Amino acid sequence: MALIIDRGGPVAEAISGGPEVLESLASEWAQLCNEAGRDQNPFCRPEWIIAYTQAYDLKQILLVTARVNGRLRAVLPLVRERGNMWGVPARKLCRAAAADAPRFDLALTGDDSEAAVVVRTLWHCLRDDMSWDVIELAGVPKSAACWWLMTEAEKDGFPTGYRSSSRTPIISLTDLPDTGEDPWLARTSHNFRGQLRKKTRRLQKEGQLRLERFDHATPEVLERYYELERSTWKGEKGYDIVSDSRRLRFYNEIARALERLGYLSIFFLALDDRLIAGNICITSGGKLFALRCAFDPAFGSYSPGQILINWVLRDCVARQLSEFDFMGDDYEYKRHWTSQTLDHGYCYIFRRGLFGRALHALKFRVVPLGRTLFRRPLPG
Repeated sequence: MALIIDRGGPVAEAISGGPEVLESLASEWAQLCNEAGRDQNPFCRPEWIIAYTQAYDLKQILLVTARVNGRLRAVLPLVRERGNMWGVPARKLCRAAAADAPRFDLALTGDDSEAAVVVRTLWHCLRDDMSWDVIELAGVPKSAACWWLMTEAEKDGFPTGYRSSSRTPIISLTDLPDTGEDPWLARTSHNFRGQLRKKTRRLQKEGQLRLERFDHATPEVLERYYELERSTWKGEKGYDIVSDSRRLRFYNEIARALERLGYLSIFFLALDDRLIAGNICITSGGKLFALRCAFDPAFGSYSPGQILINWVLRDCVARQLSEFDFMGDDYEYKRHWTSQTLDHGYCYIFRRGLFGRALHALKFRVVPLGRTLFRRPLPG
């Protein structure tokens, strides 16, 4: 069922269904992403959303779109969920994106003035849909267009909120210092540079060390990475790709889609014929996004993951890429490389009215207050 509004200007439409709803719009959606002038991340593309909804067999999809003069200008893919929010039953609209896609935003194109009107129309369509109590969007960066959506909701008196969840380290590869080989290392500490070079020399004494980059998602290349990941702590705890059949289907499909787009970059660090580190990456918009990584624990003392990053950065500079994006949380091994980060968090929009205000108060007042009180030491 579709809801169409604002016939005099931009037109918004909300369509419910399964993955077929997304597939019917995939071509136009992809064209929108290709035309987007703003710094839009590749996780807005239809390939990511379709691969996720198919692999996880999702049926309760709500696709909200906006058009100007018949041309698609915005797409927001959501999933309907029923569950508890802090113990209270609630109807939610969540992002239609896998947990393995650590960044989310609505796909949007047009200059700022047009985009503002388009987002307002998109919001009106969501506002008039009475099937939700709260919209919860995870992995939203501070620069995302979703913030415009929250602004429009606030104008209409809907309670909103934001909770920071992660900071992603980013290595800039522009304006590098003129220090000879591996100039990005000049921005790291003296101790880190020395240890990295020392361990690289030690590892090279063990055999021929080389970097391999694959832009094709052949079963052999994917299986090499999957087998490496299976041998790590991820395999022991069931966090590796092959431990979940749905996650495996997702990665197989998204790797093929990225290959078709020319976005796929799978890096391996090999010692003679043995694979000791790997990284599944996305090359898009002049940037490299590190989606998933693993290294052979038998070589842990050599820090092969860090050596791989350094050699991948060489490849990035050779291809004239401007940025290396670690994705995910700011783990210690990432902080050695850079102090520059991109903040991400959860964006919330609550239904206007008593119930929505109660959920908002519970999330942003009661729960934080409870955490503060329980962390305090008891009186003497």
